[in-house]
Amino acid sequence: KVQDITYTPDFTFIIDNILYIIEVKGKENDVFPFKKKLFRKWMEGYCKLTDRKMAYFEIFNKKQALEIINLIKNHEIKFDAENAEVDG
Repeated sequence: KVQDITYTPDFTFIIDNILYIIEVKGKENDVFPFKKKLFRKWMEGYCKLTDRKMAYFEIFNKKQALEIINLIKNHEIKFDAENAEVDG
């Protein structure tokens, strides 16, 4: 039997119709790169299907977390004109 792959981000929230996904990383395990690749594919489909912008961030320390919080609070997230998602 093949086991399903599941992935749940650490934080998800919507502000101004933009879906923010934040993954807090410590040490990556051997499965994370595969889950991330599948999740990125899902993100592409989700953006096209819902016409919603999405921002995905991986943060590794407190400094990065504070920087992302400020970017979000100040509406400084920049989206590519052809792409409804941003990867930070």
